[in-house]
Amino acid sequence: PRMEVTDWRAVSQSYIHDKIKSAIESQHIDTNFKPTIIVAACEDAIAPARIVRAELKARGTKLEILNSKLELYDEETNPFNVHYKPWTGSWSGARLLLVDKADNSRTSIAKFIEFLQSKFGEEKAGKADFVEAQIGVFVLHNKLRPKAADLPEEVLNGRYFVGENCENVQIAYPF
Repeated sequence: PRMEVTDWRAVSQSYIHDKIKSAIESQHIDTNFKPTIIVAACEDAIAPARIVRAELKARGTKLEILNSKLELYDEETNPFNVHYKPWTGSWSGARLLLVDKADNSRTSIAKFIEFLQSKFGEEKAGKADFVEAQIGVFVLHNKLRPKAADLPEEVLNGRYFVGENCENVQIAYPF
Protein backbone atom coordinates (compact mmCIF):
# COMPACT_ATOMS: atom_id res chain seq x y z
CA PRO A 1 0.00 0.00 0.00
CA ARG A 2 1.20 3.47 -0.85
CA MET A 3 1.50 5.77 2.13
CA GLU A 4 2.08 9.47 2.15
CA VAL A 5 5.33 10.63 3.66
CA THR A 6 4.72 13.53 6.00
CA ASP A 7 8.18 14.27 7.33
CA TRP A 8 11.81 14.48 6.29
CA ARG A 9 14.92 13.46 8.14
CA ALA A 10 18.59 13.88 7.28
CA VAL A 11 21.27 11.53 8.59
CA SER A 12 25.04 11.95 8.65
CA GLN A 13 27.74 9.47 7.71
CA SER A 14 28.80 9.33 11.36
CA TYR A 15 25.22 8.58 12.47
CA ILE A 16 24.98 5.78 9.90
CA HIS A 17 28.28 4.29 11.02
CA ASP A 18 27.17 4.36 14.67
CA LYS A 19 23.83 2.69 13.85
CA ILE A 20 25.51 -0.07 11.86
CA LYS A 21 28.17 -0.67 14.52
CA SER A 22 25.52 -0.80 17.24
CA ALA A 23 23.34 -3.19 15.21
CA ILE A 24 26.23 -5.57 14.55
CA GLU A 25 27.15 -5.57 18.24
CA SER A 26 23.63 -5.87 19.66
CA GLN A 27 22.28 -8.34 17.08
CA HIS A 28 25.51 -10.37 16.93
CA ILE A 29 25.47 -10.58 13.14
CA ASP A 30 29.05 -11.86 13.08
CA THR A 31 28.35 -14.75 15.46
CA ASN A 32 24.62 -15.47 14.97
CA PHE A 33 24.48 -15.36 11.17
CA LYS A 34 28.17 -15.52 10.20
CA PRO A 35 27.91 -14.06 6.68
CA THR A 36 30.39 -15.20 4.04
CA ILE A 37 29.53 -12.58 1.40
CA ILE A 38 27.75 -9.23 1.34
CA VAL A 39 25.47 -8.21 -1.52
CA ALA A 40 24.74 -4.49 -1.90
CA ALA A 41 21.16 -4.43 -3.23
CA CYS A 42 21.66 -1.22 -5.20
CA GLU A 43 24.20 1.49 -5.86
CA ASP A 44 22.99 3.48 -2.85
CA ALA A 45 23.54 0.42 -0.64
CA ILE A 46 27.28 0.30 -1.36
CA ALA A 47 28.13 2.80 1.40
CA PRO A 48 26.24 0.93 4.15
CA ALA A 49 27.57 -2.40 2.79
CA ARG A 50 31.13 -1.11 3.08
CA ILE A 51 30.51 0.02 6.67
CA VAL A 52 28.98 -3.39 7.51
CA ARG A 53 32.03 -5.07 5.96
CA ALA A 54 34.45 -2.82 7.90
CA GLU A 55 32.68 -3.53 11.19
CA LEU A 56 32.63 -7.28 10.55
CA LYS A 57 36.28 -7.19 9.48
CA ALA A 58 37.15 -5.46 12.78
CA ARG A 59 35.62 -8.52 14.48
CA GLY A 60 37.68 -10.94 12.39
CA THR A 61 35.31 -11.64 9.49
CA LYS A 62 36.67 -10.78 6.04
CA LEU A 63 34.03 -10.50 3.33
CA GLU A 64 33.69 -9.55 -0.30
CA ILE A 65 30.94 -7.22 -1.50
CA LEU A 66 28.98 -8.18 -4.59
CA ASN A 67 27.45 -5.05 -6.10
CA SER A 68 24.14 -5.50 -7.85
CA LYS A 69 21.68 -3.01 -9.23
CA LEU A 70 18.04 -3.50 -8.43
CA GLU A 71 15.32 -1.76 -10.42
CA LEU A 72 11.77 -1.81 -9.13
CA TYR A 73 9.96 1.49 -9.22
CA ASP A 74 6.41 0.42 -10.03
CA GLU A 75 5.70 -3.27 -10.37
CA GLU A 76 2.84 -2.58 -12.80
CA THR A 77 4.62 -0.26 -15.24
CA ASN A 78 8.27 -1.16 -14.69
CA PRO A 79 8.82 -4.86 -14.12
CA PHE A 80 11.47 -6.05 -11.72
CA ASN A 81 14.97 -6.03 -13.19
CA VAL A 82 18.30 -6.95 -11.67
CA HIS A 83 21.58 -5.90 -13.23
CA TYR A 84 23.93 -8.37 -11.72
CA LYS A 85 27.59 -9.09 -12.19
CA PRO A 86 27.81 -12.87 -12.13
CA TRP A 87 29.38 -14.24 -8.98
CA THR A 88 32.40 -16.32 -9.99
CA GLY A 89 32.38 -18.30 -6.76
CA SER A 90 29.99 -20.99 -5.68
CA TRP A 91 26.77 -20.27 -3.80
CA SER A 92 27.03 -23.69 -2.14
CA GLY A 93 27.06 -23.16 1.62
CA ALA A 94 27.13 -19.37 1.23
CA ARG A 95 25.72 -17.19 3.99
CA LEU A 96 24.76 -14.11 2.04
CA LEU A 97 23.97 -10.82 3.77
CA LEU A 98 21.81 -8.62 1.53
CA VAL A 99 22.33 -4.97 2.51
CA ASP A 100 19.96 -2.13 1.64
CA LYS A 101 19.40 1.39 2.92
CA ALA A 102 15.77 1.00 3.87
CA ASP A 103 12.95 -1.50 4.05
CA ASN A 104 10.11 0.69 2.87
CA SER A 105 7.47 -1.42 1.13
CA ARG A 106 9.62 -4.59 1.28
CA THR A 107 8.83 -5.31 -2.38
CA SER A 108 12.34 -4.80 -3.73
CA ILE A 109 13.99 -6.86 -0.98
CA ALA A 110 11.50 -9.71 -1.47
CA LYS A 111 12.04 -9.68 -5.25
CA PHE A 112 15.79 -9.60 -4.81
CA ILE A 113 15.65 -12.62 -2.49
CA GLU A 114 13.55 -14.48 -5.09
CA PHE A 115 16.18 -13.63 -7.72
CA LEU A 116 19.03 -14.88 -5.52
CA GLN A 117 17.15 -18.07 -4.69
CA SER A 118 16.74 -18.71 -8.43
CA LYS A 119 20.52 -18.37 -8.84
CA PHE A 120 21.03 -20.85 -5.99
CA GLY A 121 18.59 -23.23 -7.72
CA GLU A 122 20.48 -22.99 -11.02
CA GLU A 123 23.73 -23.94 -9.33
CA LYS A 124 22.07 -26.66 -7.23
CA ALA A 125 20.66 -28.29 -10.38
CA GLY A 126 24.19 -28.93 -11.61
CA LYS A 127 25.75 -30.10 -8.34
CA ALA A 128 24.85 -33.18 -6.35
CA ASP A 129 26.84 -31.93 -3.36
CA PHE A 130 25.29 -28.44 -3.24
CA VAL A 131 24.82 -27.15 0.32
CA GLU A 132 21.82 -24.82 0.67
CA ALA A 133 22.81 -21.16 0.69
CA GLN A 134 21.30 -18.94 3.37
CA ILE A 135 20.18 -15.34 3.05
CA GLY A 136 20.15 -12.71 5.75
CA VAL A 137 19.03 -9.11 5.32
CA PHE A 138 20.50 -5.97 6.87
CA VAL A 139 18.64 -2.70 6.43
CA LEU A 140 19.84 0.58 7.84
CA HIS A 141 16.24 1.77 8.31
CA ASN A 142 13.14 -0.37 8.69
CA LYS A 143 10.18 1.90 8.11
CA LEU A 144 7.30 1.05 10.43
CA ARG A 145 4.50 0.91 7.91
CA PRO A 146 2.45 -1.79 6.18
CA LYS A 147 4.60 -3.89 3.86
CA ALA A 148 3.49 -4.83 0.35
CA ALA A 149 5.49 -8.08 0.27
CA ASP A 150 6.58 -10.82 2.62
CA LEU A 151 10.05 -12.14 3.27
CA PRO A 152 10.75 -15.84 3.76
CA GLU A 153 10.11 -17.04 7.32
CA GLU A 154 13.70 -18.20 7.70
CA VAL A 155 14.86 -14.62 7.02
CA LEU A 156 12.37 -13.02 9.41
CA ASN A 157 13.18 -15.52 12.15
CA GLY A 158 16.74 -14.65 13.05
CA ARG A 159 18.26 -13.36 9.82
CA TYR A 160 16.63 -9.92 9.50
CA PHE A 161 18.89 -7.24 10.97
CA VAL A 162 18.00 -3.58 11.42
CA GLY A 163 20.08 -0.51 12.15
CA GLU A 164 17.02 1.44 13.26
CA ASN A 165 13.24 1.15 13.15
CA CYS A 166 11.70 4.47 12.15
CA GLU A 167 8.43 6.07 11.18
CA ASN A 168 7.48 6.45 7.52
CA VAL A 169 9.67 9.47 6.87
CA GLN A 170 11.71 10.45 3.85
CA ILE A 171 15.38 10.03 4.73
CA ALA A 172 18.14 12.09 3.12
CA TYR A 173 21.32 10.02 3.09
CA PRO A 174 24.79 11.55 2.59
CA PHE A 175 25.59 9.15 -0.25
